[in-house]
Amino acid sequence: MVAPETDVSRPARALWAKTDLEGMTDQTHPLVCHMIDTAAVGTLVWSRVFSDTNREAIAADFGVSVEVARAWAVFLAATHDLGKACLGFQIGRLCSHGRISRGEEGAVRESLRSAGLTIPDRQIGPSAHQEISFAALRDALESLGVSKPVRIRLAEVVGGHHGRFLNPKARHDVNLLSEGDKTWEAARADLVAVAVMISRIGGAPLPQKPPNTVTSALLAGLVTVSDWIASKPELFPYVARVDQAFTSDLSQYADDSQDRASKALQRLGWTGDRPAPDEASSFIELFHQKPRPFQATLETLLPDLPEPGLVMIEAPTGEGKTEAALLVADHWGVERGHRGLYFALPTRATSDGIAERLLPHLQARYPGELVGAQILHGRAALAKSLDEARSRADQVWAAPTGLSDDQGGVIAGRWFSYRRRGLLAPFGVGTVDQALLASIGVHHSYVLMAGLASKTVIFDEVHAYDVVMNVRFETLLAWLGAIGSSAVVLSATLPDRMRRRFVTAYASGAQWDRDEEPDQAVPYPRITAATRTGVTTLHVEASPRRRPEVALQWIGPDDVDDIVAERLAAGDCVAVLCHSVNDAQKTYRRLRDQHSGVADDGLPLVDIFHARFLEADKEDRRQRVVSRFGPGHDADGRAIRNTSRPRGAVLVATSIIEQSLDLDFDALISPLAPVDLLIQRLGRVWRHDFNERTGGSDGRPTIWLTHTLGSDRLPDFPRWETLMYSRHRLLRTWWALGDRAGFSDVADVEALVEAVYADDKEPAAIALFARIDAAFRSVWASTAADEECQRSGQRSGALRGSIPLPREGDLSALTGQDGEEHDALDPEVDGESDANLDTRDGDQSVTLICLYGSPRAPFLDPAGRDPAFVAADPTAHPSAEEVRRLLARSVPVRHRTSADNRSLPGWAQNSVLRGCWAVFLSPDGRGQVDDLSLAIDAEVGLKIVRRSRGSNDPTSAAQPRGGEN
Repeated sequence: MVAPETDVSRPARALWAKTDLEGMTDQTHPLVCHMIDTAAVGTLVWSRVFSDTNREAIAADFGVSVEVARAWAVFLAATHDLGKACLGFQIGRLCSHGRISRGEEGAVRESLRSAGLTIPDRQIGPSAHQEISFAALRDALESLGVSKPVRIRLAEVVGGHHGRFLNPKARHDVNLLSEGDKTWEAARADLVAVAVMISRIGGAPLPQKPPNTVTSALLAGLVTVSDWIASKPELFPYVARVDQAFTSDLSQYADDSQDRASKALQRLGWTGDRPAPDEASSFIELFHQKPRPFQATLETLLPDLPEPGLVMIEAPTGEGKTEAALLVADHWGVERGHRGLYFALPTRATSDGIAERLLPHLQARYPGELVGAQILHGRAALAKSLDEARSRADQVWAAPTGLSDDQGGVIAGRWFSYRRRGLLAPFGVGTVDQALLASIGVHHSYVLMAGLASKTVIFDEVHAYDVVMNVRFETLLAWLGAIGSSAVVLSATLPDRMRRRFVTAYASGAQWDRDEEPDQAVPYPRITAATRTGVTTLHVEASPRRRPEVALQWIGPDDVDDIVAERLAAGDCVAVLCHSVNDAQKTYRRLRDQHSGVADDGLPLVDIFHARFLEADKEDRRQRVVSRFGPGHDADGRAIRNTSRPRGAVLVATSIIEQSLDLDFDALISPLAPVDLLIQRLGRVWRHDFNERTGGSDGRPTIWLTHTLGSDRLPDFPRWETLMYSRHRLLRTWWALGDRAGFSDVADVEALVEAVYADDKEPAAIALFARIDAAFRSVWASTAADEECQRSGQRSGALRGSIPLPREGDLSALTGQDGEEHDALDPEVDGESDANLDTRDGDQSVTLICLYGSPRAPFLDPAGRDPAFVAADPTAHPSAEEVRRLLARSVPVRHRTSADNRSLPGWAQNSVLRGCWAVFLSPDGRGQVDDLSLAIDAEVGLKIVRRSRGSNDPTSAAQPRGGEN
């Protein structure tokens, strides 16, 4: 970045960009200084955060060299707030909302007049300065000789830096004449001249064509994030007063700004400039254990993956897909300079489980270095695994240069915990929703895209996605291909048609000029790798020490208690799955009464786990479940026998345990579910070969499936269960399993999954249809038609809510046009809430925050000794610690939402609390929400009874497929 000349005009020096709103002082930051600061940060984001892939793609889209593309990116960062050089901001915005008094307004007017700017003697209202920035930059680029299509698109990028790109009408309606006369125009021209100088675009080639939507999104991300960082007074202090022009040497200021920008990225813990290792590590070096056969096969494939691409790993549960995905991510980090990874999981519980494995892996992979990482979901503030990383990040933040005296480690900088910023962290793990938000046009969606750019994004348990999620996912895959990111898809049960769709989606975004698809003849387990050079599909061998074929037994609900008693007597650890929280609570109480007492590990002989515990209690429960039924670990993190595993214990749980939690049971009892989920649950039986087994009646692992037959000789499903799962897929699972006495999770998986999920005209479906009783074929047809009608509506709605595919559509379609406007003076004030943004299908749900007392005096405890707010003011914006304490009292509930505002007043300004409902309980823990009677029970979680007569509503049921229960 080149230092600007010092003779910038006095009118340009008199304009302000930031004021000390929190301190309510007269300190301010001049607009010209903020431009220099943002350009300095943008320069580092371009060189240290963007990868070679991103820089080269942007340059190619501009039709210029990478160095020239850099100059134009920095120029856009510098001019993002050009629109603040207008009457509506300098006076109208400053005077709005009581920011200054009438007397102070007069002083500001006089200061601007004395600097040479014309100030009319009338009241001036605030203006949307981002719209003024669009128009002013558009005109300035014309004077620089930039063609009309290019200048309009570049101005759009700058005009969208507050979260949404301007729609065509907003772009057309901007009137610069109402924002000041020629003195203001001249001041803006001086500021543009400063931007030209510091970015070095003067004399450089002009962009040859307007950037497409992909390039525009990445540039908008660079501009916005640079603005956010440059707006923090702790990093870039105020240097003037609002009623005085800035008179210091701008050349010296620019030098100091460059130094502050470098230290800012260090203090924030943004370690995007951490160099990749000199060479990729082998599997043994990464994980200190010999790879399993499929992991070894994958390792031999890595040299054929020299560029971003898509890898799909289909293997049984317990085969080490997580380690395989991390191996691929490490390879791409070295070969293509990918800036980290994001591990996307279906639920919060599974995210926390993977985080406990990922964070130690990062610390071991990068010894002596500070590695930025985040957990991303709505309750990440409660994640205990991040406590040490947050503390280390606070130490780095407090250091004047951002450098720490310790020997490195994982850090979780709090700056990344604000909405839309989490994906910018080099490494992250969280729910898939955090990534899918980018596909539905939320405010600042381009920041999410910039965060994902040139990362390896790992999607686990993709079989759990519903119709809406799959539409969003395919859109996101296309964008990942377009922004130079790689994707790894993990599943134990992926239908063939989904494999083909995923490859097609990614390839379309990457603009691969071919129609090659995965080889359908390659049997499961397999690895599919798609790059620009082609699609490779390899069969891989499962571990030779896998469990034997699993015995399958059908039982009625009344047989569950006898099976549990039998297996407990044999010393087995038994999982009893339920499809609703209410059912889990009832089953737990019944089994607890029959088998009271404690197991030999000192914990309850019968335990329970589901999502409807208060958040703080749920995390404790999750850790207890993992410590009891998960493996132990040696000093290198390798799974070993858990010496504290109980001999004989029961866990009653919802399907929350079926995904990504490393749990191992000797026996499993489950209701009938779609076959892919049954296979997933099977992965929790005899998972680890180092545990001793007794086996079922014939010495094999056994899964008992509960069912009730109706008068038509077909399974009779409760209504709420068919709201969770398609009745058609449940019946096809029933028919596919037929008279089987058992099945293998290697040899039989593909045939079963295809029989249940193949389209009706595909061979697997035709073969299954031919085998079923002729009397049931009309049921097949009617349930298939019902499912298709429902899915068609879901797909149509999801497509309408998705952003355009890469390089298509108007730029404004990427961010939508709904939601509140962000405060132009404070980049950390949230805009629209994410509470009702649909990344998934399913009935509406709401998060309850269970309090005591009243809205005027809320407490966290029934005795009224622990106020919910330190300042005892529920209308105030809660502090970070207060938010954390409130979240610990939260619990999700399936319930129809309403327009009624049930939040406390201060919650409206917090993105995590906004949309939550405050529920006030009696001292004995009872409360009411509409027609729901609630009761907090520390042993079984939140109990809910719907008071409406004859209801069979799924309020108490598990979340729909893809949700958390």
